[in-house]
Amino acid sequence: MLNEDINGLFLLESGNQRFHYALNLIYQKYQPKHCFIARLSENKTSSILHHLKNGKPAENFSYSLKDTPCQEAANYTHEFCSFNNVQHLFPKDIALINWNINGYIGIPLKSFDHKPVGLLVCLFERNVDQINIDYLWLEQLAKVIGSELNQQIETSACKVLNQQLNLVNMAFNHASDAILITDKNNKIISVNHALESITGFQETELIGKDPNILSSGQHNKSFYLAMWESLKQHGQWKGEVLNKRKNNEVYPEELSVNIVRDKNGNICNYIAIFRDMTQWKKNEEKLKFYANNEPLTGLYNRRYFYHQIEQQISFAHRKNECFSIAMLNIDRFSEINNIHGQSVGDKLLKICNYSA
Repeated sequence: MLNEDINGLFLLESGNQRFHYALNLIYQKYQPKHCFIARLSENKTSSILHHLKNGKPAENFSYSLKDTPCQEAANYTHEFCSFNNVQHLFPKDIALINWNINGYIGIPLKSFDHKPVGLLVCLFERNVDQINIDYLWLEQLAKVIGSELNQQIETSACKVLNQQLNLVNMAFNHASDAILITDKNNKIISVNHALESITGFQETELIGKDPNILSSGQHNKSFYLAMWESLKQHGQWKGEVLNKRKNNEVYPEELSVNIVRDKNGNICNYIAIFRDMTQWKKNEEKLKFYANNEPLTGLYNRRYFYHQIEQQISFAHRKNECFSIAMLNIDRFSEINNIHGQSVGDKLLKICNYSA
């Protein structure tokens, strides 16, 4: 059963109030010069959450545990760690010297899985009278404080996790590339807004379905066998595919598929990321056209003409054959340009091209 003064901790509204109340109880009972509650970090430092000096609130701080009695307390397997003549035992701890500390009591505050997550520390100018210290009372107090510290740590961790999840969800839903996630049985469990926009399917229409609902049917069986073999061997596949939208329009996409495994190496998800290449393909065709053709007539330009002539000459040499080139000319074309303007000349060129 908890002592009545410790029971008073549960009447307070906040964790910080409980921390302050607990330190005041310790000061009233034992008058340490310093007492504080600290949270341990993974990088072997300690952050002081509440600090009393001579019974009054003092500035909080952080410090390294190395070569300090707190390092011993944090690694202690029992409930208490107590030292006298502590300056001689830990000569590298400058704070002990500056504060003229001789007696030390450190109690690890443990998580629910019994790992130290914090410390309750009392520092005395005098040596600690071990006989008159009520360690059972301190143990009860430390358990209550430890529970409160655990709750704060878990609440903080949940808050950080929720923030990270919100960022992931935001990135997922605002990504310009389509994202599709399936379970280990290759059934769709999630898609993002970009996929809905590209395919025309809503998420509710896709959940639980096989991704082949998007297949255009224009790839043969060997194509998909090669894809799954690559996934099996390398855990990923990347390439171009032809898929279809909800309205059955076939479109090209750049697709990458990755396997997600759990800590035991078992497949738990497949993630597919793709982008619609329709406009990219159109732009590619335009660039290719303008690289080889005259924009006005659509005929091959001089560069491509020379390239074709060189290929034809090479072919003729190999086959020991001949070939001919037909030349067409528009009589008095320069006069038409000079008299009627270049726009009329352009129209004439187009007419001649269509007639040919």
